[in-house]
Amino acid sequence: MRALHLALTLDPLRTNGPDALDVRGIPEIRHITLREVQFVRDNAFHETITRRADDLFRCSAVDYENEPVVPADAVLVHAFFDIQFADSPQPRSLLLRLPSTIKVEQDADAPVIHRFLCERGFALSRSGEEARSA
Repeated sequence: MRALHLALTLDPLRTNGPDALDVRGIPEIRHITLREVQFVRDNAFHETITRRADDLFRCSAVDYENEPVVPADAVLVHAFFDIQFADSPQPRSLLLRLPSTIKVEQDADAPVIHRFLCERGFALSRSGEEARSA
């Protein structure tokens, strides 16, 4: 995996749910699946929880009656995704780790991943505001 660096937020996963992974307007990507999140609970023990599933949003909707993937009192640490690119029958992985690490399997994926992150609000500008793609 190649590591890139960009100021990140994982808040779209909490605020937008599955819509955070919408790939309309990005023809290079067919589908993105959230496979894993890690977060720290804001409790006396700073409990760290990792949730994994074949599809976390679908799992939450079906098995937990729409319980949020990320609790309101949790601080997200990292998220792991499978990305189905239009040019490949096999998905490739993406790891986002706060504050600024992006790991992609293929260097050639970096520009389209960057565009996705900017368009869906995962990338932050230097001022801390969500970055917007040009």
